[in-house]
Amino acid sequence: MDRSTLDTGTLSFAKHGPRMVLPPARRVEIILGCVQLYQPSLLVTAGYAVDTIHELADLSRGIAALNRSLAVVVEVHHETTVGVGDPSRHSLWMIGPKPHALHRFGSQAF
Repeated sequence: MDRSTLDTGTLSFAKHGPRMVLPPARRVEIILGCVQLYQPSLLVTAGYAVDTIHELADLSRGIAALNRSLAVVVEVHHETTVGVGDPSRHSLWMIGPKPHALHRFGSQAF
């Protein structure tokens, strides 16, 4: 595949039961690696890509350091400390194109 033609990319991570297979920091590294390697204009990640607000901030700083103009959409798995099963624990965020501003879409529930 010609990496220069990738406009939109998707990325998901494996779960084993209720737990993610890869630790949070490694998932952030992989997202940043995909941004650097494939250079998409938009990268949409599947649920639980980012564990907490702290990893969201790490991802935002990493994207800014790459100096790329793109948007990354991620679900923050544990945005708040409400009880398990409460849909407000999960929220959808976008790290926008320059200046990499964070935009919260809202809580996610299915």
